[in-house]
Amino acid sequence: MSFNVKDYVLLHNKYVRQGKEHWGIMVSKQLSIGETTRRVLTALRGNSRDAMKNRLLFLPKDNK
Repeated sequence: MSFNVKDYVLLHNKYVRQGKEHWGIMVSKQLSIGETTRRVLTALRGNSRDAMKNRLLFLPKDNK
């Protein structure tokens, strides 16, 4: 999980090009710790460990 969207998107793309694997990357714009935690937990509830493998996930937007 990182707020450093640019670098982690580039890293994910590099891994894809090189045929490397990773266990999933979550990125988000910078938010408060409470809002970040809420969104990470929401994303984790909807994605198994295997579903996250090699995936780049942008944290869900607020649905208020």
